[in-house]
Amino acid sequence: MSRSWRSERARRPARRPRRAVWTALALAAVLAGLVAWLVGNGAETFDAARSLHPVPLAAALLATSAGAVVAALAWRAALTGTGAVLPLSGCLRVCLVGQLGKYLPGSLWPAMVQAELAGRRGVPRLLVVTAFTVSLGASLSAGALVGTVAVLGGGWASGPWPTALVAVLAAAFLAVLARPRLITHGLGRLLARVTGGPAERVRPGAVRACLLLSVLGWVVTGLHVWFLALALGAPPLAALPPAVGGLALATVVGSLVVIAPGGLGAREAVLVGVLATLLPLPAAGVVAAASRLLTLFGECLVALAATLADRRAHQRAGVPVPEGAGP
Repeated sequence: MSRSWRSERARRPARRPRRAVWTALALAAVLAGLVAWLVGNGAETFDAARSLHPVPLAAALLATSAGAVVAALAWRAALTGTGAVLPLSGCLRVCLVGQLGKYLPGSLWPAMVQAELAGRRGVPRLLVVTAFTVSLGASLSAGALVGTVAVLGGGWASGPWPTALVAVLAAAFLAVLARPRLITHGLGRLLARVTGGPAERVRPGAVRACLLLSVLGWVVTGLHVWFLALALGAPPLAALPPAVGGLALATVVGSLVVIAPGGLGAREAVLVGVLATLLPLPAAGVVAAASRLLTLFGECLVALAATLADRRAHQRAGVPVPEGAGP
């Protein structure tokens, strides 16, 4: 039995690259299929893209930028809960600049960049990694809740199973909100085992704030998809749940596909699938593509604004910006 266990363990490293290759090929096939469909329906796609006037684009950019700031405040709540001290301007700069690392293949770049930037400001890197892990868990759980409740609870699926799924997710979220130690205790032990250091704890109130801000962040961010869908003729009230919920579900799924930078391909496939119940497929594809571009531009914009605001805060206080503290 021990030989078979060892041989199985020895085969695991060889299987991981194969899985990564097959996953990448599957995502590439999905993305290629979407592109081929849009190209094949060029006239409809062009007409839909031409309908996106500056006003809805500006509103969508404002919504996705505001959502990124709310998400950064959720990260700040988790970091403050570890006992770390970092001014608001520094928190926003470290978080928003670090989050741009998600557009690189792999899931650890944001944590590494944030730990490095905050470490140069005197914040222990382990506290930053702890805050990142807590905020990531809060974001994914809140996104799954918002997405499922909005899409299923908004009348897009009926029956006992969708209702039961919404009830289970809501109950789990409320349980963690009431007893944050349900996740922080195990998380602290896991990080302590991985890093070899003592377990870092996050105050329960900080976890609650992180969860609630994550929910707010998903709702605010999802409004940008709603603005885009409205510009292409979607009914206002009927479009709100699938726009907000579809983006949340699409982003959560994309986050779980760690080899795809920013969930590229997976995010668009899920979002198009949800929006296709509202809009023609070419229009849904245009919304998904515009959402990707606006999200990237908005996150770069708020990261730049946070950097400039942090530099201005240091200049007013007469304190030099830490060397290498970020772009």
